[in-house]
Amino acid sequence: MTQKNPGFLGRMILDTSDASNGIYLVDGTTIIDSDGNIDAPITTTDLTTTGNTVLGNGGGTNTYNDPNTFNATVTVGVDDTGYDVKLFGATSGSSLLWDESADALILTASTMQLGGTLQLTGDDFLLDSNGNELIGYTANGSAANYVTLFNRAAGMNPGFTASGTGDSVGIEFSGKDGTNVTNAGGLISNTGGVGNTSGAGGAVTNTGGQGGATGTGGAASLTSGAGGATSGASGAVTLASGTTTAATGAGTANNTGLLTVTTGTAGGADTGTAGDSGGILMFSADGADSTGAGGTGGNTGDVFIVTGDGGSDTEGGTGTGGNAGNLTLGAGSAGSGSTNGVAGAVIISGALLMTEQAVPTAKTTATTLTAAELRTQLITGTHTTGGNAAYQSPTGANLEAVFHDLENGNSFEVTFINLSAALADTISLTVNTGVTIVGQATIDSAHTDSEFPSSGTFRFRRSAADTFVAYRIS
Repeated sequence: MTQKNPGFLGRMILDTSDASNGIYLVDGTTIIDSDGNIDAPITTTDLTTTGNTVLGNGGGTNTYNDPNTFNATVTVGVDDTGYDVKLFGATSGSSLLWDESADALILTASTMQLGGTLQLTGDDFLLDSNGNELIGYTANGSAANYVTLFNRAAGMNPGFTASGTGDSVGIEFSGKDGTNVTNAGGLISNTGGVGNTSGAGGAVTNTGGQGGATGTGGAASLTSGAGGATSGASGAVTLASGTTTAATGAGTANNTGLLTVTTGTAGGADTGTAGDSGGILMFSADGADSTGAGGTGGNTGDVFIVTGDGGSDTEGGTGTGGNAGNLTLGAGSAGSGSTNGVAGAVIISGALLMTEQAVPTAKTTATTLTAAELRTQLITGTHTTGGNAAYQSPTGANLEAVFHDLENGNSFEVTFINLSAALADTISLTVNTGVTIVGQATIDSAHTDSEFPSSGTFRFRRSAADTFVAYRIS
């Protein structure tokens, strides 16, 4: 069919029974074939179709240089046979690609911005750049609580918090199949960071939350797990400072960290009553009661507070062994005011108090004692000089070096026992640089006619650096 009337404004009917029918340009180019398909490029301002319109023959490219509006569903491909769809951004290299072969929506050098809610359907994963599982999520049909992530300004820590309905919503951690998070049995493992060349290692801090105006502050608790029902022991709660790093060559090994257990500082007050400082309570659990007739109750556990041993010189040279740590039990000082408070006391309660006694120092002649000999706290004297034997005290500097970490007012006691048989064989403790004596300095022999006891105890009190006063107290 050929229509050459340029003024035709009526209806054109195309007979599709003849494949040769169609609309053609004068050069023979097909515009619309006998099936009604548009087969050739058309330059037009507006093209409106009400049925199916095929642009091109599937082997070319259609380019739109002006905005296009689609008022119905746009479908690319069919089920099980897809095609790539790519959208470019204004920045070079930025694009959004639906990759049909990978079944993936790929953002390249682009940012996905959400102004609403992102809904995840099903239980699945977020993957890393290698395609490995990074975060899994599980849906809960009745969920009302959730986790909120938050960022912070410079110098402050980001984090996450529990949110949702209710007044008390916590965070729950658990390992796979209900096991613990760490292999060592701990629920959560917190490790301080490694310091740089001169920086301290990062601290691990667990702090209870602050209570409301009349509420109690939340406790920071370390509790071991219960033992098994048949014979399993309960888990231990261990507080340990870090181990030292060994020195190489002629370097000096690092010191091990201190383990400090302190209670919080009490709150102050204006005209009210200031808060009391909490005590530190260290005790073992009570022994279990016997529930059967004729049974035996369980023993309570021991409480050990022990300082570390001094290091030894193991190479057989002229080195000096390290000093053992001191164990100090000190009561707090009294608070001052219009009426002073009462100083605290060190109370040791129990039927039996046992202390470790070093091998006593034994002397047979007059001598100058060393601080290490006084540290045994028991010195015996057995001699037959027929007169007094002078035992000179160590110097204050010598005492300071051996009884390290002593503060002003600290003291230690040493007992002298005179085992000499003759009445005249007495022992006298004499002074030295930095050491003075208060009280009777002579200790009588073990003879039955001796006027005073054959033993005497002296309390050495530090009054200043390298300075001690020895008080005869018995």
